[in-house]
Amino acid sequence: MKHKLVSKHSIDDGNIFIFDVLADTDKVENLHQALIRADVSILGCSNEKSNKFREIMFDLEEKDFSLTNLGKSILNSISEAFGKRYVCYKVLGNYLRFGCNTFTHQDCENPDVISALYFVNSYWHHDWGGEIIFFDSSKDSKVCVSVKPGRLVLFHANIYHRAGVPQRPCKETRVTISARYNCQ
Repeated sequence: MKHKLVSKHSIDDGNIFIFDVLADTDKVENLHQALIRADVSILGCSNEKSNKFREIMFDLEEKDFSLTNLGKSILNSISEAFGKRYVCYKVLGNYLRFGCNTFTHQDCENPDVISALYFVNSYWHHDWGGEIIFFDSSKDSKVCVSVKPGRLVLFHANIYHRAGVPQRPCKETRVTISARYNCQ
């Protein structure tokens, strides 16, 4: 699975890189179908503000994930975008449906950590929403990234962001894989 850089944005001292998948629609569909059927649990929350609102998530083993085609593609894209070598230390999957709650948060405060967000859905209509919104340090929105099948978003993990919730007409679950990477 190969990704092509389509845009780059800067917020404060951090960067956001957006990659779109090149041609592997069957692999995107297969991954989507596998994760829709995966065992999930109510694991955690984005931050302390959301403690009362647990999220539907699933854990993936970072060692196993790093050996997959997607894991390798993400590492290649990180090297291309940031010019350094990184190692994966955490992988989660997230499910969002209409009515879920999301909150503005940082994945971590360390500016050296990179977050990767991969949109798993094999089909997504623009009117369904679900965009990810990035904010500056004063919490003013600066960048909005649309959901697109196979899209990969890489960013410094200390950039504030919030996942958009699917709109009422959307009957699909917005599925993402979120991974964190430390510089080697």
